[in-house]
Amino acid sequence: MTRISQIQVIKLLKIYGYSLVRINRDQFNRLNGILKDRQGKRYFFKVVNDQDIYSFNSLFNEANVSRYLGKLSHQKIVSFKGYRLKIPLVKKIIKKDGIVCLISNLVEGNSLLTKPSQFQARILEITLEQLLLLNRLFVRSPVDQYLIKYTKNDLLLSLPRKLIKAVLTSPSDAVSLIKIALNFLKSIAFTGYHNALIHADLNASNIILKGKTIYLTDWEEVGWGISTYNIVGPLCVHWQTRVIRNKIFMYLQKTKQNTLAVPLLAHKVLILFNQKMDRSHPKRVRDLKLLRYLIKTRSL
Repeated sequence: MTRISQIQVIKLLKIYGYSLVRINRDQFNRLNGILKDRQGKRYFFKVVNDQDIYSFNSLFNEANVSRYLGKLSHQKIVSFKGYRLKIPLVKKIIKKDGIVCLISNLVEGNSLLTKPSQFQARILEITLEQLLLLNRLFVRSPVDQYLIKYTKNDLLLSLPRKLIKAVLTSPSDAVSLIKIALNFLKSIAFTGYHNALIHADLNASNIILKGKTIYLTDWEEVGWGISTYNIVGPLCVHWQTRVIRNKIFMYLQKTKQNTLAVPLLAHKVLILFNQKMDRSHPKRVRDLKLLRYLIKTRSL
């Protein structure tokens, strides 16, 4: 697979009047960073090429949904406990010569990750409530073609593919992965849920605070489906932070979603094991702890 080069990005941006300020490559070989226009105004950008078709389609979908949600969250007030939710406004979407680039307003604020765990837990709970409020304003039809489906039927249909890939990626954990997949199937006949807008990767690294405004970023996995799926994201990412984990447990119990969360958490763990990484990597250590927990439990 030919990864996109910095030279390609510079040439593309120059056509549209932008120049690079800073550029980074993430663990999946995707590029992001900061650029500026001819007037010196700075923006955030993400860019991939079509050699990685999954990332290419994901970024294009994210760009289109973010453009819609950015406008919506700036036109309408979504507020909870004194904090307002906003999605950064999209400046431009470039799709040219097998490259897609998302350019959005740069938010000059503080990452939630820099704050104490207790404060992170509080803001994550507030953001979960804000997503429910945003869903009341959200109209699905303009962006439906860009949404990943997280409905009950779609999760069932995707299970065999996710399980096979997880087992191939981590064969030493095959037995445990099969067990949680079977537990998912046993528990999937749940009721009492509703479908909603899904961020699917809500965690402290995707939240920027600017005063009393919460900017929720990175909508790459945005979709539509079982609303509880929004909760399993922060639970997975922050599993090893007791304060945050316990806060989310309490939130699940308060909103009577604790039983529903178990099969969804199992499905999310299968997705995590689709990613290749060394067993000593901190993220895989976390995933293994989650896996062992799910083998033993039926309700959070």
